[in-house]
Amino acid sequence: MEKTKILKDVSFITTVFNEEKSVLLFLESLVSQTLMPEEIVVVDGGSSDNTLNLIIEYFSKTSSSSSLKNKTSINGEVYYGKVSYRKDNSFHGVYNPDKSHAASYVSEKLVFEAFLACGTGVKIFYAPCTKISQGRNIAVKNSSGKFICVSDGGCRLKPNWLYEITKYYFSKFIKKTGEYDVDVTGGYNLPYIKKFLHAVLSMCILPKKSEIDKRKFMPSSRNISFKRQVWETVGGFPEYMDYGEDMKFNFNIKKSGYKIEFNPDAEVYWNLRDNLQAVFKQFFRYAKGDAVGRMYLYRHIIRFLSFFVFLIIVAVSAVLSPWYLLLLVPLLIFYSYRPYSRINSVLSNSKNTEFIKDSKSLKIFKTIFISILSIPLFLLYIDIAKLSGYIYGLALRKKY
Repeated sequence: MEKTKILKDVSFITTVFNEEKSVLLFLESLVSQTLMPEEIVVVDGGSSDNTLNLIIEYFSKTSSSSSLKNKTSINGEVYYGKVSYRKDNSFHGVYNPDKSHAASYVSEKLVFEAFLACGTGVKIFYAPCTKISQGRNIAVKNSSGKFICVSDGGCRLKPNWLYEITKYYFSKFIKKTGEYDVDVTGGYNLPYIKKFLHAVLSMCILPKKSEIDKRKFMPSSRNISFKRQVWETVGGFPEYMDYGEDMKFNFNIKKSGYKIEFNPDAEVYWNLRDNLQAVFKQFFRYAKGDAVGRMYLYRHIIRFLSFFVFLIIVAVSAVLSPWYLLLLVPLLIFYSYRPYSRINSVLSNSKNTEFIKDSKSLKIFKTIFISILSIPLFLLYIDIAKLSGYIYGLALRKKY
């Protein structure tokens, strides 16, 4: 069997937290890459489920037995098949926020280190009580690569993802300076759809490739790579933020004069939320992060004004005449146009239509019909979550 080629100076980092249901599929997609990174660094943010044990067991099985390094686990014993947790306050540390926004947790601990059969190094850290931003900074700090690739534990990487997310660095080399002409690369995220809620949600929030403006593109942390120099210049991921930290990281990158490239062929599938409560919480937190990070101000102003106009029309129709509701028709068309245009692309993807099974059955037509009716309601639901989250974030912002 031919040995997998390793990309020199490339590190892959990820943070996980309570991902026991999806982390093994994620790891399988990582180690099945056509090209492998020189090292993998995983930071567990204090999972209360079996996530950390599953990761350690997985890499123990895929690593050469002679490469396992004797590292002390969290409870002071040396073994890799199981990890026990210390719960004393001195280990977990105390969060003490300050105006400098510097990291306040000091609890990272290396619990596993080995080499995979292909030669890729693996390091796993346990860092309880850390935010996602802090976990990513811990991972980058403990990596050695010149180029950093990032994804999240609930994702699945396309087999050629690592090649695609890094290829611009190696193809755009400037001989005069000895540097690469690309600073940051982001890829395209696809939904992994298992039920109707996922389908409608993806229509509402995920743009088609043709919709993405490369000049304004802002990558997600589930699908990004960057030079270590960029991370150092912008001060890493903003640790005062618990949500939306990846977008703030992007804003800081652009503010520092770096360019972000979009590679539509660097594809990652990710799991959408499974219920309406989780969807509301997700977008509430995103909008809260926008407020705390002072991002997308005009976008949120437009949302507030649109919601205000909607309420006025409904109120006028209730007092004067229901015919005034017709004014909502052009607004709803404008509001729902893009999600409607995505219906075919979402349902035509073979992976996306697994929950339908037979694309020739009446179920797909039923799904399209219900999607048309549901999309405006879903958009309104998401916008209410964003409005609420942004207001809450504004109340918190004075702390930062």
